[in-house]
Parts: sequence; C-alpha cells; structure tokens
Amino acid sequence: MSILPVADPITEIDLKAADLSVYRQQFADCIVLDARGRLLLQERPERGGDGMLLSAFGGRVEGGETVLQALARELKEELGADVLEEDVKFLGAVSEAFTDHRDVVHIHFWQDKHKTVTGCYEWDLVVFDKVEDVFKHPGMMDYLGWGLRRCQDKGYLRR
Repeated sequence: MSILPVADPITEIDLKAADLSVYRQQFADCIVLDARGRLLLQERPERGGDGMLLSAFGGRVEGGETVLQALARELKEELGADVLEEDVKFLGAVSEAFTDHRDVVHIHFWQDKHKTVTGCYEWDLVVFDKVEDVFKHPGMMDYLGWGLRRCQDKGYLRR
C-alpha cells in the first residue's frame, strides 16, 4: 500500500507553460479595496458544513469570455462595480486543495478609486480596515491568503 503525499494547499500555475484544458474550470477572483482603503471581502456558507468561508469576489469564466471580461462581469453582479480593465492588477493563477487542484483561480487586485461599488449582492459583505485582521478569520480560503500576501509583496496593501 502506498500513501500519496498531501498536496500543498496552493499551487501556483505558470500560465505561459500550463495546459489549462486539463482543469475542470477557471475562475476570475478579485481582492477589492474600496475608495477609503478598506478591504471588501465576502463570507459564504461552507459546503456541507456549518462554518463560513471568507473569499474574494468573482466567479466562473464563462464560454467566450476572457478572464478580465469575466472579472468585470462578476464584480458588476456582486458589487455593482464598474471596473475598467486597465485598473485591474493581475496577481497570479493558482489551484487549491479546496477543489483538489482541479480548478484554476486567476487572482486580481482592484481598488475602487471612483466609488462605483453600490452594495454586496451575493453573500455577506465583510469589511476589514487592516489586512492582518483578515488572516485571523477562521474560514479564510487558502487562495485568498495567497492573494493577500501577493498584494502586500507588491505594495498594494499596507502591512
């Protein structure tokens, strides 16, 4: 009997070398900073559990859409936001243990400098003044933590 190694919670994907057709689906997600510099995230119920997961905004890339088109559509649906593609910063693409590394999540950063966010229309909005408070949330998804650290490394978020 062989024991398979436990996969890392996050695997970064090199989009120039990866064959994305081997993945089940692709998602476009975004860490959002409002005009006041607060982090906007969402809590949603955990599948099959009674806890709450903390995640970024975004969703599935539909057929015929680019990742950025999907991201703009999702942020419009979920936050009422008007997102200009040139204002979005790409952080990287990952797969995560949460989906058995079967999906690709394209993670982005966007600050709503023009105050276009009108509300939260999907799950429950959670607002954080300090990024370190996000890391204390017991349901923070691994990809979100990866994206927040990348934002800090790039100077998009205060440490």
